[in-house]
Amino acid sequence: MERQYGPVKRIKVDKMSRVRTGLWPCDMGSDAQGDVYLEFEAPRVSQLAQKGLSGRFFGGRKLQAEFISEAVLKMHM
Repeated sequence: MERQYGPVKRIKVDKMSRVRTGLWPCDMGSDAQGDVYLEFEAPRVSQLAQKGLSGRFFGGRKLQAEFISEAVLKMHM
């Protein structure tokens, strides 16, 4: 991923995040496996990653990439 978009500062996989919050994206349904949080070195890199990853498939599931505030990111890290 870093080769394609740029340096990743931090990454966290939270398999239970959607179960705890009850938030389910419409197109993913209840079989969603949680959230992955990525913090990139630069905002420009984040924009490239969001455009490149959103709508792609991973493990048979469609990815939904979106920006979150720094406060929300810190809460999950």
